[in-house]
Amino acid sequence: MMDVPRHTGRRLAETEDQLITRMLGHPTFPAPLRGLWYSPALPGPPVPQPSRFRDATNTGLARLGITETDLAEYTGPGGYDRGGPYLIEDQVIGVDIRLYNSVQMTIRRCKILAHIDVDSVDAALTLEDSHVDAGPWSNAAIGFQNLTILRCNVQGGITAVNGSYNVVVQDSYLHGQVISAAGSDHAGGFLCSGGGNIELRGSTIWCSVQDNGHGGGPSNNLNLFGDLGPLRNIRVKGCYFPATAGGYSVSLGHNPGKPYGDNPAGIVFVDNVLGRDLQTGRGGAYGTVTSFLASEPSNLYAGNVWADNGQPVPVNT
Repeated sequence: MMDVPRHTGRRLAETEDQLITRMLGHPTFPAPLRGLWYSPALPGPPVPQPSRFRDATNTGLARLGITETDLAEYTGPGGYDRGGPYLIEDQVIGVDIRLYNSVQMTIRRCKILAHIDVDSVDAALTLEDSHVDAGPWSNAAIGFQNLTILRCNVQGGITAVNGSYNVVVQDSYLHGQVISAAGSDHAGGFLCSGGGNIELRGSTIWCSVQDNGHGGGPSNNLNLFGDLGPLRNIRVKGCYFPATAGGYSVSLGHNPGKPYGDNPAGIVFVDNVLGRDLQTGRGGAYGTVTSFLASEPSNLYAGNVWADNGQPVPVNT
């Protein structure tokens, strides 16, 4: 780690997290469900975890009691195309990080006020206990392949994470997308437009933006779309999907009108908790879970329940 000056950053409003906290305290929220949606943590600092949804208080720097004043200012490059493996720890990073060729990088306990791109099929990133805030950005806060994201708070961009191949997101909070006030951007929590070997575990995945009145707004919390390639072996377990203003909470890949939307396979969506609008009874404007191909033997939908009463969430409604 470089010996660089200290840096004091800004604090962010946490109205979304206050909303989740209120939901947890609601008298109709079933106590037996608390803790269902967390898988065992991968190796990391031994910090006690409360049995609750992932939010800004128990992911990223806040989970460890770290603030920006505890971090140094990063003065390194943005692009890495050779050498390594690299380790960046305990810093405030204000430049976009891009990994090329076969560069391997670990970022740990950092605040990233920019976006991160893994732009090569051979490059890889491990991101631990960090807070990414990409702000207004026309793509993902973090993309695109060979990503391991553990215990992180990820916000900004039009989607929090855009993953294609070899992606793990565990015990993290994906939220706070940013769209233009007058554009037609469509936002989401997690997006895969083709790919596989993806694991989403124990995380809160929320498309929290609202319609902008000009054709832009939220799509879904989870977007599996066969636009660029087939969808194979994508497993989602123990996650929380709050109610969203988007069309659906979760879209699971069966979209015959798309180039690769006919036969998503190995799509496993189990033991998740879904929020809904108490007036409409739906997780999104039109429904909750859509585009699940039940006729494919390798696909599985089971054990998914409503946050407000613990009852099963029907599929394709």
